[in-house]
Amino acid sequence: MQEVLIEGTSKKSGAHFMGRNSQNTVAVFPKENYKIGDFVMVRMDSCTSATLIGEAVGYSKNN
Repeated sequence: MQEVLIEGTSKKSGAHFMGRNSQNTVAVFPKENYKIGDFVMVRMDSCTSATLIGEAVGYSKNN
């Protein structure tokens, strides 16, 4: 799991958020009841050459 700061909506899908982890890697995951600026914990399920793809599992302790 990775802590991700939500930065906005994904470029490819309006149903997904986009954010970055502590290594500045882009991560995308389905939108839930979070908002831009939240820190969330994301379980990574797959990836591409530059993007991590996962699912949010809850707020991080930094929220």
